[in-house]
Amino acid sequence: MVQAKEEVFEAAKMAYTLYGWLLQEVAKEVGWETAFRAQSRIGDRLADLYEPMFKQKCAGAELGAVAIAEALGDCYRHFGSDHEIVAQGDTVAFRTTRCPVYEGLKASGLDHAVIEKACSVGTARSTELLHERFPELTARLKFREPGEESCVEEFALAK
Repeated sequence: MVQAKEEVFEAAKMAYTLYGWLLQEVAKEVGWETAFRAQSRIGDRLADLYEPMFKQKCAGAELGAVAIAEALGDCYRHFGSDHEIVAQGDTVAFRTTRCPVYEGLKASGLDHAVIEKACSVGTARSTELLHERFPELTARLKFREPGEESCVEEFALAK
């Protein structure tokens, strides 16, 4: 389990609070549907970030759970979240407990359902693109239920 330093978590949370305020202002101007459509394009950037990391970690071999876990670990080491990455067989579970994105968006005044939508649209897009680039890879997000403390992103490799 990786636990973020308190000052790193608080800094990231503040950044996402500011982002939440911006997202609300954008939604006032163009509506939530358009704001979420723009938010979903963050998934393009995430896929572009993950792809070379996955390729580097597998070093020309077939993509495996260990390479995915190591790439996620490198990517999220300084993110400000408390998280755990578990590779087991052909799957990787990335479980986030204390999340600066969730806490920051919540502090900006967004409710749970809106935060879920904001997080889910970007993740859905990145997993779609990753599946196009790595056909053996599927991923999904299990967003935290109200009152729960963790989200889980699962990556699975078809063999």
